[in-house]
Amino acid sequence: MAKQTRRQKPQPHWLKRIKPFLEMVYEGQPGGHVFLAAMARSTGRWAERCFETNDYEGMISFIRDHPRTKFDLYFCPHVFAQTQRKRQFALSTCYLHVDIDDADPNQFEIFPSQLIETSPGRYQGLWLLNELIPVEEAEARSKALAYCSGSGRNGWSITKMMRIPYTYNHKPQYDRPFVRLAYDLPIFFSTDDFPTAIVSNAQVSTRKLNPSVTTRKDVLRKYRTKLSDKVRYLLRRTDVHAVDGDRSGVIYAIVASLHHAGASPDEIASAVWEQPHFIQKHGKNETKLVSEVSRILKKLES
Repeated sequence: MAKQTRRQKPQPHWLKRIKPFLEMVYEGQPGGHVFLAAMARSTGRWAERCFETNDYEGMISFIRDHPRTKFDLYFCPHVFAQTQRKRQFALSTCYLHVDIDDADPNQFEIFPSQLIETSPGRYQGLWLLNELIPVEEAEARSKALAYCSGSGRNGWSITKMMRIPYTYNHKPQYDRPFVRLAYDLPIFFSTDDFPTAIVSNAQVSTRKLNPSVTTRKDVLRKYRTKLSDKVRYLLRRTDVHAVDGDRSGVIYAIVASLHHAGASPDEIASAVWEQPHFIQKHGKNETKLVSEVSRILKKLES
C-alpha cells in the first residue's frame, strides 16, 4: 500500500507578499550574501541569518520559522561579499536608504521609490538607482538625504537593518502596528537626479543654545498652563517608562509643545537638557542637544 504524503500547509497571504518584495530589493544587485533577522518580542533575542542573493526560498523559510506574531522581522537592503554584515565586506549597491523616523517624507526633494511605514507616522525609505554605486558614495548620499530632511542621524549606514513590510512592530510603546509598504513604484533614479548640494552640504545648520539659562522645573512652572497634561507629565519625569513612548517622540513632543507655548530656544534647550529620555538616548552631550533641538525647531518654523 502506497504511503500517503502529508500535504504541506499553504503559505499565508502575507508571506506570499514578502517574497516579491525581497525579489524586488535584491534583483539587479551583485551576487553575494544578504541578511535577514528576527527579534523575539518576549525575550529580545536576536537571530540573524545569511543567504545567497537569490535564495528566496531560504529567506521565506526563515521568516516562516519566525512568525510575525512573535518576532520583529528585518532585512538589510545591501549585499555583502562575505557571510558577515560588516562594512568592509559590502558590495556596490543600487539603493540609497534612510531611516526617516518621524520626519515628514514629503520634505524629501526626491520622494523614495519604496516607503515603509514602521508604525503610525514613522517611516523608512529606499531610493532605487539605475546603476550600481560604490559603498562610500551610497553612504554619503544616504547620509546627505537624512541630514537635509531632518531624519535620524544614524539611519544611513550600509549595514542598516530595516523592517520587513507585512509584519508587525512589537515595540512595547506601540499597540503592535502593522508594518506596511506605504508607497511602492518601480522608479529608478540616476545619481544625477540628486543635486550636488544635497551630497556636499550634509550638515544641519544649528543655532547657539544655552541649556544653563534656566531649569526644567522653572520652564514647567512658567508654561504649565499652556501645556497638555501629557507634556507636563513628561517634564516632571525623573526616569524613563515604556508607557512614555519612544525617546525621539518624547523629545519632539516637548520641544514642539514648548515652542507653541512661546518658550525661547534657550528655555527649550534647558528643559530637554535635564529630560531623562534625552539623557538615556544621548547622555549629557551638548552637541547632540543643540543638534536635536535645532533640527526640531527648524522643522516647526518651516
